[in-house]
Amino acid sequence: MIRNGKILCAAAALLLLAGCGAPAQQVSEIPSQVVSQTEETPSPAVEMDSIHVKTSDAPAETLPPTPTPYITPEPTPTVTPEPTPEPITAARLDSGAFDAYFDDALLIGDSLTDILSGYVRKQRQTNESFLGAAKVLGTTSMSVKIASTNKASSNGISFRYRGHAVSITECINACEAKKVFIMLGVNDIGTRSWDTVQEYYATLIDVIRENCPDTEIVMQGVLPVTSRYTNEHKLKIDRWNSFNEILSGICTEHGAVFLDFSKQFMDEKGYLDKKLSSDNLFHLNETGEAIWIRALRLYAARQMSPDAAVLLPEA
Repeated sequence: MIRNGKILCAAAALLLLAGCGAPAQQVSEIPSQVVSQTEETPSPAVEMDSIHVKTSDAPAETLPPTPTPYITPEPTPTVTPEPTPEPITAARLDSGAFDAYFDDALLIGDSLTDILSGYVRKQRQTNESFLGAAKVLGTTSMSVKIASTNKASSNGISFRYRGHAVSITECINACEAKKVFIMLGVNDIGTRSWDTVQEYYATLIDVIRENCPDTEIVMQGVLPVTSRYTNEHKLKIDRWNSFNEILSGICTEHGAVFLDFSKQFMDEKGYLDKKLSSDNLFHLNETGEAIWIRALRLYAARQMSPDAAVLLPEA
């Protein structure tokens, strides 16, 4: 604005001179430096500090802080450790702690099982819950061959239940057995071709599975015999004892459990220990029967308490 004012003042002075009779040509003779000075005069600097913006004296509105939502922590679940199962010891086995497992069981076989039946009856005279409510049924001279025919009688040899001749599956169903423990073979493997005996075992298992589908089949390993027995029948004890390897494979193939405790009856040479035999052939005395019962009880204990440690003295 000041620069423009100087220009106006200069223009007014020229007009005044013209009005006073100055020659017209003098107007065009205005010194160029006047105009130049007018244009080059700088405008004063404007101090930013002198500019004041009027603001309200009222304090700015303050918004309340947004509250942080409280998240209730999930409670940490209390983990109750599983109790350690009580170990399986000889004392617990002998006390009958696991005998209830045999309440729905049938033990069936040849003369070995027949003698076991007498041992169980004797024990029940003082302990009625001995081996639970298991039924024990054995027949002298019974073989895998005869049992596998599933007939009530063959050559006069038969299982008998409550005075009646029955087949092996009729006996299982009559007893309402959910587990059947079979001990057979001593009357087969010393007198027949092993290939044939294997077929008898396979047929026997299949027959039971077909006619007693809800029954677990436990095939017990063939027990050793004495040196006297092998000499009389011209057998090798190593070969005799090796049959259990074959029997194990048959059970696996046909869906039966194989329970082998035969080594507990062997002496250092693999024969039936004479101290456990009642006839120095293959039948057991009461000491041998007690070992058999303990082996059955150990099997039951492992089924009832599979996570328990087994603490038994070495044989």
